[in-house]
Amino acid sequence: MAEKSSSGEINFSTEYLDTKGRDVTERKKTEKEMQRIQMIESIGVLAGGIAHDFNNLLAGIAGNIHIPKKYLEPDSNAYNSLLSAEKAIQRAERLTRQLLTFSQGGDPVIGVRSITKIIRESAEFVLSGSNVICESLTSDIINSRQ
Repeated sequence: MAEKSSSGEINFSTEYLDTKGRDVTERKKTEKEMQRIQMIESIGVLAGGIAHDFNNLLAGIAGNIHIPKKYLEPDSNAYNSLLSAEKAIQRAERLTRQLLTFSQGGDPVIGVRSITKIIRESAEFVLSGSNVICESLTSDIINSRQ
């Protein structure tokens, strides 16, 4: 394929020729783009399958957490541990919904969330099972910006 530059020079941008010397550059570019699209579609199908299976696992875990929680006192350590596990499951379910949205080619789910709540939940999740307590992480972050 020949192109004329602004200075009048002719530039040849042929990348592919067939066995008869014909320029097949555009056809090759189209084929590459189709392969890329098919690969993205395959990734979407894979993500959807994984998200579906993961969601089924989460449902089983959530049920197994809910049952013993009914028999515990709300102020017990075991109850609080199960409550933390339920919150982790809810975060995993949100992630699963995002994967399903991606796999279906939909627009991402966009919403407003409290950064304070996200930081608090993340810190509690990371610190669960340890003897470390998170007391004023969010207020420290907010006050440091002023």
